[in-house]
Amino acid sequence: MMALPFISLGQYKEDYARTAALFYAGHDYYSSAKYYELFLDSSGKTKSARQNPYVIQKQGDKSNEEETYSKNKLQAVYQLAESYRQLNDYEHAEKWYAKTAVNNSNNNYPLALYWYGIILRANGKYTEAEKALTQFSKTYGQTDAYSQSARKELANLSFIKAQLAKKDSITYAIQKLNSTVNPKGFANYAPAVSGNTVYFTSTRRDTAGKGKDAPYFNNLYKFSKDSSGTEKAGIPEQDSWEQGVASITPDGKKMYLTRWQKNAENKNISSLFTSELTANGSWSEPKADSLLNIEGYNTQQPCITPDGKYLLFASDRPGGAGGFDIWYTPLTGHKKANNAGRQINTTGNEQAPFYHQPSASLVFASDSRTGMGGYDLYITNGNITSGKWTAPENMGYPVNSIKDDIYFASAGSDTLLKEAWLSSDRSSTCCLELYAINTVPPPPPPAVVVTVPPVEKPDTATTPPVTSVVVNDPPAKPVEIKIYFEFDESILIPAAYTLLDSLVTVLAKAPALTIEIAGYADGKGTEEYNIALSQKRAEACYQYLVQQKHINADRLTIKAYGECCPAEKEFTPDGQDNPAGRKLNRRVEFKVSGVK
Repeated sequence: MMALPFISLGQYKEDYARTAALFYAGHDYYSSAKYYELFLDSSGKTKSARQNPYVIQKQGDKSNEEETYSKNKLQAVYQLAESYRQLNDYEHAEKWYAKTAVNNSNNNYPLALYWYGIILRANGKYTEAEKALTQFSKTYGQTDAYSQSARKELANLSFIKAQLAKKDSITYAIQKLNSTVNPKGFANYAPAVSGNTVYFTSTRRDTAGKGKDAPYFNNLYKFSKDSSGTEKAGIPEQDSWEQGVASITPDGKKMYLTRWQKNAENKNISSLFTSELTANGSWSEPKADSLLNIEGYNTQQPCITPDGKYLLFASDRPGGAGGFDIWYTPLTGHKKANNAGRQINTTGNEQAPFYHQPSASLVFASDSRTGMGGYDLYITNGNITSGKWTAPENMGYPVNSIKDDIYFASAGSDTLLKEAWLSSDRSSTCCLELYAINTVPPPPPPAVVVTVPPVEKPDTATTPPVTSVVVNDPPAKPVEIKIYFEFDESILIPAAYTLLDSLVTVLAKAPALTIEIAGYADGKGTEEYNIALSQKRAEACYQYLVQQKHINADRLTIKAYGECCPAEKEFTPDGQDNPAGRKLNRRVEFKVSGVK
């Protein structure tokens, strides 16, 4: 009788590991994470040979098989952690780096402890991050970029703690723009202001067939400061080229933008292009700027100074101090690229320059200075013509966060942070998002609040019942409205704008009226967290009223109440959670606080 070869019950899992390794080697981290998860699934049953008939394994010693699995498992754990880190999924990355660090007795993956510390810092676990990075520094035993970075990260942790201790003295707020500008799952970044229009770059689904090797494609979009809608910027597109990160001349007639595509080595190479506004109001086909671009090197992230005299940009061309440097060139006469100098540029990466002429401030992002996250925003004062700059300073919290903060832009006529934007992944697990920076006046002493029973007005689309605005001229009774929020969010939903506009009508008819904006949260989370969340919700309404509708800030006060005053019960009589009640508690109320 002919004997059949033995087929291991672990064969199918081994195939998961091999498939994951192939995806990992090809930098397809999403797919590698999925297959490594299948391989490491502790509850998953190994599939029989009947399900995988094409690969035959010779009969062998079971102990050797288990030893191989153990080695493969440790490699899988580490590369799964690496995959999640590359995907910016720090929550899952932390879990698998921790497992690698615990099981890495042979030190096969010496960088696991380093990345574990970095991820802990990104997840806000500063004490644990400090322990991990300190242990890495003691045991690594090499002097290289990682040991230097670990020392820098330890300095960063001290800086973070000092910045967060200043929370009570902050006089401005960082607010994520609404979901129309920041749709979930897409990168939205690099704001550029031209008059009343804000241009930005967004990574969205490639429905037009561009970039056939990838499901997402970068392009330029725009929105008006006084509108929440977005649309494509209308820049002509070209197959295989992605485009974005733009700057517009002061007269609004010429745009410098970044285009990039993969070269023969499958590496993205970026170049600067220009587009002209035509007589019929459309943008011309972008043309490469041959005087600025250098073949084989990246030239990107343009910024035109408000006087139209200079163009700043980032490049990794020869002649710099490190990776990417800040460069500049005059826009009139001979375009010669000049390095911004060692006062600004380091051996690391400096990117995304922005020059604010009224304050003579240059803002840029760097990953190589003491800061809070990966990329932080820094500010220096000086003059482009003279090339003399003050020592760059970190812009601190809350402009910077423990994640990446980059692509600063300001339309402030005198003050840098009066009307400004930035890009950050501080509240995202995948992508950069657009944030607005607004000054917030300190709240006055608490006012006496009088309310009347609300009149319910149903909103059947996405929100619970919303109370209507009672209009009186002058108001004989206080005015109250309520705006609701999604769980753990402070972004205004579309229905909120209609209600806020109704409040604007009330305030216009009663110019002596003052209003308290009261923020609330449901009972999930700590008291401290809910106070901060309710503050952000109130600030979102405040910023819309002041920045978009130009209501005098003196007529508004902000109060954060947290979970103190639930409008509805959050548990049923039998002790079950009541999501409908929680939804009604995630709100902002507007109450009359006085008459001037």
